[in-house]
Amino acid sequence: MSSTNRTLLKAAGFLMAAQMISRVLGFLRESLMAGFYGQSGVTDAYNTAFILPDLLYWLLVGGVLSAAFIPVFSEYIAKGNEDEGWRVASSVVNLILLTLGVFVLVGRFFNSPVYSYGGSRV
Repeated sequence: MSSTNRTLLKAAGFLMAAQMISRVLGFLRESLMAGFYGQSGVTDAYNTAFILPDLLYWLLVGGVLSAAFIPVFSEYIAKGNEDEGWRVASSVVNLILLTLGVFVLVGRFFNSPVYSYGGSRV
């Protein structure tokens, strides 16, 4: 097996392991929430608040990685342009972090309706 194939196999294995760990931790999170709070206003508030960050994560990270980045990165590796592939990877990660940072700042400055609520009905 060539070093390129080993590199691709390691990268695919890493992504698979990371996805599995993410799923297990998500299941653990949901199990703990259900165990501690059951069906209540607290869990409804948490689930509602978690929708937007989860959606952004899957649109930016999950969608980009599976649909566009992995085939492009694999092509760079397969053609022997590993350094260029890692530059592209760095650019993708930086773009994702910058986009998430913008969403965090927008959320930070436009969150007064959420904070002013106070939670008296939960």
